[in-house]
Amino acid sequence: MCVEYHICILLANFFLYSPPLDGERYLTDKELSEFLKLSRRTLQEYRKQGILPYIILCGKTLYPESEIQALLTGNYRKPIIDGTVSQVEGTAS
Repeated sequence: MCVEYHICILLANFFLYSPPLDGERYLTDKELSEFLKLSRRTLQEYRKQGILPYIILCGKTLYPESEIQALLTGNYRKPIIDGTVSQVEGTAS
């Protein structure tokens, strides 16, 4: 592989990396909307309704990754197909 390729990979990782703040990693509006496949306007509504945990730092809205993950895990429901709870691959019930 060429040196330019490795430099491009290093630069891409540098710009994608967001350092933790006090041990917590925070997601931006853009990152969270892409992850949840929701619009940024929907995230704003969820913040307004108190559904999503967030902080505002220097005018930028940030979402604590661990709290978002806990919210998703706590509200996860297994899909029901033909009246029975389906077995999700890789999990045991």
